[in-house]
Amino acid sequence: MVDHPLPVATAYQPPSAKPWREALAPALDFLLPHLCAHCRCPIGREPGVCAACWAQLSFITAPQCHCCGLPFPYDLGPEALCVECLERPPSFTLARAALRYDDAAKPLLLGFKHADKIHWRGLLTKMLLPQAAPILAGAAGMIPVPLHWSRLLRRKYNQAALIAQELSALAAIPHRPELLRRDKRTTPHVAMNRKQRQKNVTGAFSVPKKFHTDVAGKTWVLIDDVYTTGSTVDACSKALLEAGASEIRVLCLARVCHDI
Repeated sequence: MVDHPLPVATAYQPPSAKPWREALAPALDFLLPHLCAHCRCPIGREPGVCAACWAQLSFITAPQCHCCGLPFPYDLGPEALCVECLERPPSFTLARAALRYDDAAKPLLLGFKHADKIHWRGLLTKMLLPQAAPILAGAAGMIPVPLHWSRLLRRKYNQAALIAQELSALAAIPHRPELLRRDKRTTPHVAMNRKQRQKNVTGAFSVPKKFHTDVAGKTWVLIDDVYTTGSTVDACSKALLEAGASEIRVLCLARVCHDI
């Protein structure tokens, strides 16, 4: 399933259930079954999607842009770049996403982000694993794209941080959310074009001065939920590079795809 082994130990196992929970599990599964995140039909004992809906998910694989991970319709070579990366090279070195952000993936992503479906984080994190190995190799740690404090207060959780926590446990790589902060409450990017998104996030992120020595000279991985134009992760990358980071890579649950 995973083409490349993770760069560090992956022997993470969730805590075993207590005996009384195991005994009650069949009754609980009958009374309160998990429902498919897409079609809402009953499924097994773990949150996720049914087999039919799983088959509709579009996982991103090679061939793809060597830099931003945009999928190509045909193989252009091992280090081929898309037009956008050729014309406007991003501040990050590599970006990869697990899924195409389409009608099949949207219920998963939107439910996780806005509808308190935080119990899906384990499933979503596992979807990242096939893309994770080259991104995590040699990285000092993972940094979730931060929310502004006012938005975090309203939403109650940062979905990128939840994924980073899960992936940190699986890959045994530190989760360092304190290294990056959002200084400006930006306008939601819905209906904005690329230039508007770039302007919206300009100066929105920074690394606190007390953490500059932690960041300097190391490779860091940014974690986000959806890659649309790359404006947000590019702004985060610039802030980390200005603080002395040597390289920034990006890992997202899904990305918007377009024809090259």
